[in-house]
Amino acid sequence: MLAFLSSLPVSVLRLLDTEANKFYDSSNQLYDAALLTRGYTQHALRPYIDSEINHKRHFFKISFINKGMDFIDLPSIFRDSSVISSIPAYFQNTETPIICYKYNKPVRSIIFNFNKLVSDLDIDTNTPDSCDCKNSVYCYPAAGHIITGNLKIIPDYRIRNIISKGPKYRFPSKIDFSKCRDEIAAALNEFGNRWCKREYVEHKALKDWKLSILNLVNKRISFYSQNTNLLPPKPKTSLRHLKLGIQEFHRKFVLAPADKAANNVVVV
Repeated sequence: MLAFLSSLPVSVLRLLDTEANKFYDSSNQLYDAALLTRGYTQHALRPYIDSEINHKRHFFKISFINKGMDFIDLPSIFRDSSVISSIPAYFQNTETPIICYKYNKPVRSIIFNFNKLVSDLDIDTNTPDSCDCKNSVYCYPAAGHIITGNLKIIPDYRIRNIISKGPKYRFPSKIDFSKCRDEIAAALNEFGNRWCKREYVEHKALKDWKLSILNLVNKRISFYSQNTNLLPPKPKTSLRHLKLGIQEFHRKFVLAPADKAANNVVVV
């Protein structure tokens, strides 16, 4: 009903405002319709003073589950003219949302094991009594043990390559557009419900807005599904392989970050 009222010219709204006033009695069957009609006509016919809160952009929170999110490009979809035009005309705040991605955890928690070691209450029992560090080319003579930043000490070149990228590196996951679509649909429902609550309208008021966004998402997914050559290659090293290789390396060595050099790794 609000969508219909917002499409009417001012002259018709004035007439409706006068007619609705005749049914402004709670005992009348048309009272609810008159209440809603006058609520909108009084808002539309009186001068409206714009405020800063009506131009505030809100965060659209969504998980960055794989690289497919980059190719779908949600920010450009929110700015699309068809999406903007699908926002109800009676909404006071029609600003586009700010995308706030929640990323996967970096490899830091996988490669570093110094915290686990120093917090071990039974460290004397769980650490070896002897080692062959003195015979290694990576031995630090002043300590008599291996203390090095040379990652060539790691035998597996695939693990070595990942650790060289630094502890903030996030392991790339396989592109799955179906998961991206499901994640976007769930985030749209959550954001749309909060938006409608701020506007004091029913949740289904943004139904067309959600559909127009999902239509554009489906078109982009269809385009990249037919043009797979535009997508990056699949990751060659799996996260499972990285975890198993690092666990094996942790049996003999401790990996810790270098002081004042967050992206460098020290092997002890």
